[in-house]
Amino acid sequence: MVKRRKDVNGGFENTMHSAYGNQKECTRTNCVTLILAAAEAGEPDSELAVRAFCYRAKKYVGAYLSILGGADAVIFGGGIGENLPKIREGICAGFEWAGLQLDPTENTVVLRSDAKISGAGSAIEAWVVQVDEAAVIACDVIERLRNDGTEGPE
Repeated sequence: MVKRRKDVNGGFENTMHSAYGNQKECTRTNCVTLILAAAEAGEPDSELAVRAFCYRAKKYVGAYLSILGGADAVIFGGGIGENLPKIREGICAGFEWAGLQLDPTENTVVLRSDAKISGAGSAIEAWVVQVDEAAVIACDVIERLRNDGTEGPE
């Protein structure tokens, strides 16, 4: 695993293997926002971090499309999925072969709301959906505690 530390945007420490988390001074969305801003300003390590983040997510989308033989929709939720159009664009780029195409205008203007962002001719719909991540995590923790930690959520 490659691990690099780089000072980005006035004191923000970026560790490549966890560029989108584990930073006490910001939320995940803010961390990625800082890295994205630095990437757009041409900072090479931040550009690499954004490409690596999108590539990693693309691998999961591609794997699920392959295993499922396609999909009806791809859903973006949570802080990053709801608020960062450039990341959604980076993840969806290259899936035209599967019928997934974003509407560039819709993708850019949709923030913090439930909305369809796929293009008119897209065979697979793309949506931004608001998610209360804290509530999901809390429910998972409660379920694990009920099961004495021996089983995961059902």
